[in-house]
Amino acid sequence: MLDFLETNPNRGLPDDTRTQLSRLFEKHQDLVQRYRLMKKGLDRAARVQQSLLPARAPAVAGYDFAYLYRPCEDVGGDFYDYVESEDGLILIISDVIGHGFEAALTTMLMKELFQEVAAPTAEPVDVLKAMNGRLHRALPEGMFAAAAIVKLAEDLPEVQYANAGLPYPFVIRSSDRRVQEVELAGFPLVLFDGDAAPSYEARSLSLTPEDVLLVGSDGIHAVAGTAGDSFDDDRLTRLFDELMGRSGIEILDGLLEEFCIDDGEPLPDDVNLLAITRVSV
Repeated sequence: MLDFLETNPNRGLPDDTRTQLSRLFEKHQDLVQRYRLMKKGLDRAARVQQSLLPARAPAVAGYDFAYLYRPCEDVGGDFYDYVESEDGLILIISDVIGHGFEAALTTMLMKELFQEVAAPTAEPVDVLKAMNGRLHRALPEGMFAAAAIVKLAEDLPEVQYANAGLPYPFVIRSSDRRVQEVELAGFPLVLFDGDAAPSYEARSLSLTPEDVLLVGSDGIHAVAGTAGDSFDDDRLTRLFDELMGRSGIEILDGLLEEFCIDDGEPLPDDVNLLAITRVSV
C-alpha cells in the first residue's frame, strides 16, 4: 500500500489522508506480525500438550481401549492418562474448567499429580482424594476440574469406577442389548478441602465380552446441540442402540459421524471420550 501511495501521487488524496492511511497500514502490518508470532506460540503449545497424552493405548489382557480427543481451541483443558502394572491398570479422564492456556497448564499439573499418586495398587477413591487436596492448595480460586478414575485388572470382568463431576458414563451391553447409564455423582476436584472435602465413592461394574464402557467429558453434549436443537439423552441412547455390538473404536467413529465432529470444524467445547471394550481372552 505504501508503494501504491508513493507511485500514485495524483490520486486526489490530501496529504493528511495519505499520512493517516500510511499509519493505518503500518499498524496493520504490526498486527499481522503479532498474530503470526502468537499463532506460532499456540502451535508449539498444542504440540507440547499433545505430547502429554499417552503415545499408545493401554495393553491389558481382556480389554481394548479407544480414545477420542478434539480440543475446541489450539490448546484445551481435557486429557486422559494411565498407570500400568503387570496385572492391571488405573486410568484418569478429566475436564478442566475453561479452555486455552490456563486450562492447558492445569492439565499438565494434573498429569504430574496423577502419575505421583496413582500407583496401580491405589483405589480410585483414594486417588481422587489425594488429587483434590493437592490441587486445592495449588490452583487459584475459581479453578476446578471434573475427573473420573477407572481401575481394572488383567483378565477380570470387574471394573472399578469413581466419579468427580463428569457426566454419568454409559455401559453398552451387547449381551442383552441394553444401554446402562451409571448414575454415580461426585463433586469436582478443588471445590472443597480440609473438613469440607467431599467423600467420593466407587462402583464396581461387571463387563461381559463385547460390553463397552464409555467415559467422557460433557463435550459431546455441547457438540450434539450445535445444530440449534437442545441435546437429548434419548438421541444418544438411540445411537448407542444402533451401534450395539460394535467395538469401542467403531462406537467413537459413529459418534464422530452422527455429530459431524471434524478436525477442521470449530467446536463449542473440548470433546474427550474413552471407550473400554471387554474382549474374549
